[in-house]
Amino acid sequence: MSEEPAEGVVGECCVSGYLETGTPKGTEITVAGFPTYIARAGSEPTKHVILFLTDVFGYRFNNARLVADMYAGNGFDEKSTSFAGSVTKAFRIAGSVPGAVLFMAAHGKATVIPKIDAIIKELRSEKFGVEKIASVGFCWGGPYSAMAAAGKVEAAMIAHPAPMSPDVFKAISVPTIWNLAEGDYTFPKASEDAARKALTERNMQFEMTVYKDVQHGFLIRGDPNSKVSADSKKDAHAKTLAFFKSVL
Repeated sequence: MSEEPAEGVVGECCVSGYLETGTPKGTEITVAGFPTYIARAGSEPTKHVILFLTDVFGYRFNNARLVADMYAGNGFDEKSTSFAGSVTKAFRIAGSVPGAVLFMAAHGKATVIPKIDAIIKELRSEKFGVEKIASVGFCWGGPYSAMAAAGKVEAAMIAHPAPMSPDVFKAISVPTIWNLAEGDYTFPKASEDAARKALTERNMQFEMTVYKDVQHGFLIRGDPNSKVSADSKKDAHAKTLAFFKSVL
């Protein structure tokens, strides 16, 4: 299977969901030349940062910013960076499958990974002085968070990701936490089993939770009126924060 999300795995779940209410509290800055939403843990920057690799809706998506605020409220600076530029601005919560396919085709590894590398390098520079970085990737951003876990960051979370090659699992060299949706066709049980096997065989530290009765995207676009979805989302975020605090 290709590491690039393919048209055959793009569906309504990739471009639909629920809009969260609330007003983000962070600000926008520039990191490595990219517009970036930052939610601070306090008045002074922390040495530990969560790098937010979004779904196809991008860093301006209200849901994503509110999650960044929540993580920051638990002791981390979070930088949610746009890799999509103006493309993402055209997306809406009722976006189209063809639009998502075009987005993914235009934002593959050759385009995205150099940008991630540049952002990580600048975060570690004297300008920001970050000592440890944890990446979080949702849907489209999931594989890129897993790829960053090949020694580019100190820890990573992967949530209901787009497809990725087993070679990505084998390259992971830092602690990871996986929040998956049972029956998610973009990351089926075969992929879950392959990831678990690759990580276990190399004695890598990881946690993997498969949530039942939730949809792909539940951690960022889940139905807040569904108790199962809301509880799963709350549990996954809590586990992620606890995991990061234990390994960073």
